[in-house]
Amino acid sequence: MSKSTISTFELFQMFPDQESARLYFEAQRWPDGATCPACGEAARIGIRKDGFYRCNACLTDFTVRTNTIFERSKVPLHKWLYAMYLLVTSRKGISSLQLAKQIGVTQKTAWFMLGRLREACGNDPNELAGIVEIDECYIGGKEATANASATALLLSNLPAIIAALEVAELVRDEDWLAERISDTLDMDWRPIDAARAIIAALPKEPDNAHD
Repeated sequence: MSKSTISTFELFQMFPDQESARLYFEAQRWPDGATCPACGEAARIGIRKDGFYRCNACLTDFTVRTNTIFERSKVPLHKWLYAMYLLVTSRKGISSLQLAKQIGVTQKTAWFMLGRLREACGNDPNELAGIVEIDECYIGGKEATANASATALLLSNLPAIIAALEVAELVRDEDWLAERISDTLDMDWRPIDAARAIIAALPKEPDNAHD
């Protein structure tokens, strides 16, 4: 039995706290070491406490959050990572109330987090490509009708909702995934792409694990 992603239990094991998530994000954003987001300096970077860095070229203090959707947020990074996981794996989406209960924050904080994630999603100008799944439904109450023409008339008065989703599981190029994560964490503001890439890049259970 194969798995397209990891379980929530496995996610907790891999990222149990803020520090483990910070180290993971840093490894994806700066595989060759921290780089100043202000001037691009990579050699003269000083390490400070609690994940802070100081650029000795322009004297800028920064962290892995700088210039990302996590900036100016006090929410621990492992909770951001879990929120991204829930957002891209929940088939029917997730509300701020549900997210608040899942990650242990207030509903106001969860609403703020989802707002940033969804706004960044809407800023992606790329069209869907490859395998795309499409579904539709009509929003409104059900009414008994006597024949097909009456049903058609009823549906014509209801708003139609169409959704399309690019199948992310088909992506298997690990080098591309790592590059996309790095780009997103840097300046692109595309957290959903990052979440898909992070989840796809995590270790998978072997196909014969349950044989």
